[in-house]
Amino acid sequence: MKISHRFLAYFSLPVLVVGIASFQLYKTETTDLSRWKGGGFGMYTNINEAFNVIVINDSIYSNSNFNKKTLNQKNNYINKLLYNPTDKNTELFLSLLNNKKEVKKLQIFEPVFDPNNYTLTYKLRYEKIIQ
Repeated sequence: MKISHRFLAYFSLPVLVVGIASFQLYKTETTDLSRWKGGGFGMYTNINEAFNVIVINDSIYSNSNFNKKTLNQKNNYINKLLYNPTDKNTELFLSLLNNKKEVKKLQIFEPVFDPNNYTLTYKLRYEKIIQ
């Protein structure tokens, strides 16, 4: 086997994997894809969006904010909002609330772990002011 064929045989797969991982990390930094939803390789570098916190009018939302009829759809719309907070997903989420006319501000906070101090804090990820 020639040296060039041996090099190609041994290093083509690692180069391909590094290339794909780099592309996926690039996409998560330049688009609205999360590291978990669009990243693949980046999913181990970030806390899952399921641990994000939704804050409505400066108080954490609860199940009492929802109509009993809409509780089945609630989880689907919450996941859409947590994983991809856009204006469209915000409107879908707000449509299920009992007091949607009273909502002035919706915020999503994501957990951030500091391994040096062993502390967990929350950073603002998305904010929508409703007129």
